[in-house]
Amino acid sequence: MQTGTAILLTSLLSCGLTAAVLQFLPSRQTGAQADQKQIGEPRPLGESRVQERLEELERKLSAWEKAPQAQPLRQAKGLGRAEVESIVRELLEKGGSSKVEASSKLLPDFDLEKSFSELLEAGQGWEEREAIFKRAKAAGQIDALIAKLKQRAKDNPAIVEAQVELGQAYLEKVEGMPPGPQAGLLAAAADKAFDKALALDPKHWEARFVKALSLSFWPPMFGKKAEAISNFEILLKQQQAGPQKPDYVETYRLLGNLYSEQGKADKARKIWEAGLKRFPKDEDLRKRLRN
Repeated sequence: MQTGTAILLTSLLSCGLTAAVLQFLPSRQTGAQADQKQIGEPRPLGESRVQERLEELERKLSAWEKAPQAQPLRQAKGLGRAEVESIVRELLEKGGSSKVEASSKLLPDFDLEKSFSELLEAGQGWEEREAIFKRAKAAGQIDALIAKLKQRAKDNPAIVEAQVELGQAYLEKVEGMPPGPQAGLLAAAADKAFDKALALDPKHWEARFVKALSLSFWPPMFGKKAEAISNFEILLKQQQAGPQKPDYVETYRLLGNLYSEQGKADKARKIWEAGLKRFPKDEDLRKRLRN
């Protein structure tokens, strides 16, 4: 069995969707039978036959997983449920079955146009936007939503929020992905979107905060921690120059954490103390200062 197929089927088994896929996989036929059927035409399977095929696949997968060449792939992160369901739906559609309509129930309802309009509504905060991104991701529509946001940002280069929303959508897609080139490209695209937003409005708190937060999670080999710290420091100065908002406490918390990770305990403590002075009810900062 090809390794890619094995990984896919392993994921399908874990989601309980293998039986649905097996009904539309091409079965082996003799030469005469193949002449009478079109390639890829689905062959109905009875319940007992499905169970036999399922057991056969499980045996093959078990044998494959014990093979030496499978070791690196067993350590890789599997497909998420949304990705698996998207693949299942594609397989069903290629099978040309009347059961395609029923397969759509595998995915949660998601209205792309309505959700896109909701993102553009004034007053939408990060939590509201994140909820929309997560629904799109669960429905296998995050790429479609990103495409619309990308076009909007391109058509409206002077609108700060268009760049911020695009950057946040990229980061939402990265969440849960295994480390690799694709995740790196998406994270870099998000950072570029935030840079465009900050070029338009250097004091846009959310754009700089999410940029700094994202940079703090980059692998050490890329040296992004220093840039994350620099952006958090800029935010501190910006916050101290105006009225306080509840979200501002996160800047003190995260900046202190970064200094602590670098072994700069005195700097970390100084940041947390400054944060607690401005947010005296924050128990997390108080706890960090006790440790």
